[in-house]
Amino acid sequence: MIKKIEILTARLKLIGINITLFSNYPWIYIDTINDIRVTEKFHADHGWTIAFLPLRREELQFTNTKELFKLIRKYMKKIKTDDEGYPIGDHLGG
Repeated sequence: MIKKIEILTARLKLIGINITLFSNYPWIYIDTINDIRVTEKFHADHGWTIAFLPLRREELQFTNTKELFKLIRKYMKKIKTDDEGYPIGDHLGG
C-alpha cells in the first residue's frame, strides 16, 4: 500500500519536485512541496490529504490526482527557475 506513495514521490523527485508527507491515521497529508509549506486543506480539517490509509486488505487510493497536480503546479510557480524552467536553489534538497 505504501508502495504507491513511494513510486509517486520517486517520480516527482526525478523531475525536480520534492514532497514531504506526514500521517495521522487514516489521513496522509502533504506537508511541503520543495520546502514550501502547504497551507491549503483538502478532505480534512488539518491539511491537504493526498490519500487515506486503508483498512485491512483494501488498496490505498489517492484522494484526487487531478487536484494533487493542480496543487503541485501552484506551488512550483512560487519557486525560482533557471532560463530553461528548471527549479534552482536550496529547496531541491540535493
